[in-house]
Amino acid sequence: MKILVVGCRWFLDDQDVSSRDFLWLMKRAGGNTGNMFIGEAVKRHLERLLPDVEKIRFLGRWEMFHDADITPEWLDERFDAVVMAAANILNGTTDYGYLAKFLEQTHLPFLILGIGAQGEDTSARISVPRGTQRLLKLAAERSRGIGVRGPFTADVVRRLGIHNIEVTGCPTMYLRSGEDARINVPAAGDISRAALHMMRDRQEYPLHQTLKTVQRQMLADCVARGFDYVVQTNFSEAWTAFHKKIEKRHLDNITAYLGPEKIPARDLEDFLLNRTHIFFRYGDWKRYMETRQFAFGARFHGNMMALMCGVPALWVTHDTRTRELCDLLHLPHVEPDEIEREGYRFDRMVEKADYSLFNKTYGEQCARFDTFFMKNFDTRP
Repeated sequence: MKILVVGCRWFLDDQDVSSRDFLWLMKRAGGNTGNMFIGEAVKRHLERLLPDVEKIRFLGRWEMFHDADITPEWLDERFDAVVMAAANILNGTTDYGYLAKFLEQTHLPFLILGIGAQGEDTSARISVPRGTQRLLKLAAERSRGIGVRGPFTADVVRRLGIHNIEVTGCPTMYLRSGEDARINVPAAGDISRAALHMMRDRQEYPLHQTLKTVQRQMLADCVARGFDYVVQTNFSEAWTAFHKKIEKRHLDNITAYLGPEKIPARDLEDFLLNRTHIFFRYGDWKRYMETRQFAFGARFHGNMMALMCGVPALWVTHDTRTRELCDLLHLPHVEPDEIEREGYRFDRMVEKADYSLFNKTYGEQCARFDTFFMKNFDTRP
C-alpha cells in the first residue's frame, strides 16, 4: 500500500537542520513545530498499523502548485489512499478549497485525522469557509468517518450536514499504544528539570490577557529555578534558541512581554542562550524531553511530547481546542483565571497534575483510535 500525506508534514530527522535557514525551517513547520508532531504521529501510525505499507510520501501546497508533474492523474497512478494530518483548520479564515479541488479530480480514498475547531468557548459559532466545507464533504464521501478532536469540533462538523464523524482526539495522543503508559508524578520538591511550553503568538480572546499575566510569572519562575523553555512558534524566542545568540530586537521583544516581571538582564540572556530550545527533528525533541521530570504550559503539543516520553505534564487550557483534547484523554489541566485567582506557584501546578483517570483509561482510548484508523483501510465490503 502506498499512502500520500497532506496537511501537516513530519519532522526533518533526515536533514542536518543546523545548516538550514531558520525561516526555511519555520516555513516547513507551518510556523509551529507542534504541526510537525502531528504529521510525525500520522506517519508512525501508518507504519505501525499497516504492515503492508510500501511508501509514505508528503505533498505540500507549494509542490502541488509549482511542480507540473504533480497532477490528479499522478496521484491515482502512484498511490492507494490520501491521508490528511490535520490541525485546528476549522476557523473563519483557513480555506482549503485548493486541496478539495485537487483531490476531487482523483479517485482515491481520503481520510482526515485530528481536525479541530478553534473558538473561545463552546458558545462560539465557527464560520467554516466554503472550500474547507468541500474538503470535509469529500472526506465524508471517501472514508468511513472523519476523525475530529472533540465534541465541540464534532458539533461544528455536524452543522455542515456531515454525520459520519468520530471523536478521536489528535494522533499525537496515541504514540504509546500497546505500552504501559502509566504516569507517576514526582513531588514538586524533587523536580529540578522541568520544561515550560508558553504560547504568546495569539491574543484573540479576553482570556489571553490573563494567560499573558500568568505566563510572565511562569517564565520568571523558570529562570529563577533553572528550568527550561521549549519554544514552538514564538518568533523572538525561537530565533534566539536556534541561533544561540542574542540580538537586541529579539531581546527587546521578549523583555517587553515580561513587563512587570523583571529578570536581571544577565540571567535572562543566560536563560535564552542555554535553557531555551526549539526542535525540528523528532529524535532531538524526544531525547531532550526524556531528560525532564515535568512539563507545563499552554502549548498542547509540547506537553504531549512530554507525555509520550513518559514525563508528567500539566496543560494550561485557553480555548476550545485545548479543552476538548484534554477532556477526551483525561489530561490534567488548569485555566489561566484559576491560576491567577489562586496565585501562581510551581508546587500548585504539580499538585494539579492528577493522572489517576488517565492511567485507568489510556489503553482503552488507544484501542478506540486504532479501531477507527484500521476500519478506514479495511478493503472488505
